[in-house]
Amino acid sequence: MAASRAGHLVGARADRFLDLIGGAVANPAGRVRVVATLRADFFDRPLQRHPFAGVYRTSVVALAPLTPDELERAITRPAADRGVEISAGLLARLIADAQAEPGALPLLNVTLHELWSRR
Repeated sequence: MAASRAGHLVGARADRFLDLIGGAVANPAGRVRVVATLRADFFDRPLQRHPFAGVYRTSVVALAPLTPDELERAITRPAADRGVEISAGLLARLIADAQAEPGALPLLNVTLHELWSRR
């Protein structure tokens, strides 16, 4: 594990972490795959690390923000799978808040987790 400061990898440990991931993923005989999320304002940072940059450049899948309908499904389907119905008012508020804030999906995730744990 790499050390963190306010949730960010720092210093030599961050460099080593990216080097190890880049090397493992770039190994043609390897079976390592990495799925990671990255905020748009940090998008260029992995490009500054070799060999990670080569893997990153060819493997990025950029996702557009979810539409209101996609947000609704992302909220209601997992709840429905567990027999939970979300009120129309709460659903509308969650969708509006998620649309108003760039990068809101992690916050939406935390909110839904908290609501689930307090049910």
